[in-house]
Amino acid sequence: MVDEENFPPHRRLRYGDVSYTLGHQIARGGYSTVYQAHDTWNNSLAIKEFLPKASEGMWQNEVSNYMQLRHPKIVYMYGAFKLEGVFYIALEYAGLAIGRINLSDERERRLILMLAAKCILEALHFMHGKGFVHTDINPGNALLELTPDNRPMSVKLCDLGLTVRKEHLRPGKHKAKWNPSPESIDQVEFGNESEAMDVYSTAQVLLELLNGEELGRYTDEEICTGGLRDKALSFDNPTGDALAKALEPHPKDRVTAMNLWRHIRKAGF
Repeated sequence: MVDEENFPPHRRLRYGDVSYTLGHQIARGGYSTVYQAHDTWNNSLAIKEFLPKASEGMWQNEVSNYMQLRHPKIVYMYGAFKLEGVFYIALEYAGLAIGRINLSDERERRLILMLAAKCILEALHFMHGKGFVHTDINPGNALLELTPDNRPMSVKLCDLGLTVRKEHLRPGKHKAKWNPSPESIDQVEFGNESEAMDVYSTAQVLLELLNGEELGRYTDEEICTGGLRDKALSFDNPTGDALAKALEPHPKDRVTAMNLWRHIRKAGF
């Protein structure tokens, strides 16, 4: 379940009197690589190593976000440091990204859908209440935590690198790499980005679990005319109907994180 290509040699970092032993690469983005790791205390960690093209400001922003947004459903930051010109963040290891898990068993998929809905939306309710918008909710940033006997226990949000305060959102500058929200495509028609974009993206993560496979890429026109909402409604069941309430093209017509959870819980899946 880890990326077995180009394993780094097990190497150690030492910052102050704490050592970190890095192992397999578990994720890679445009500006960083994440390794499974352990520290001197044998804590199970994910070490985020920023690539040379990443700026110090990007690292500082993410560290600040983790410090301000401590919540049980958001990955915990153990520390952050700079060694030999390279920036690092030490995070708790909270499992595999939902998007990397093969969920062929329908019963297990339903269980994880409800767990993901509760945990992600709870985290967003907290985050939005603090005035922050994640802006990058996707199946790679929702981690499934398992019990020692491999039963689903929790889902936690990670990657706060693009998280910003609502007042710092820049019109048209937060278009997701996968199916973006309509307001990030056309601000004239749908207004500026807000916390409603997080709810829209979360509904897509949950819709993939309901669908049992990736949604695929929708065109901008399909997104702006309600293609994802219509996909949710096509299941003709209460859970699909609940998700459709968060996939309305216009932000003013979408439910909040709290109300989406209420609708999903009532649907019962």
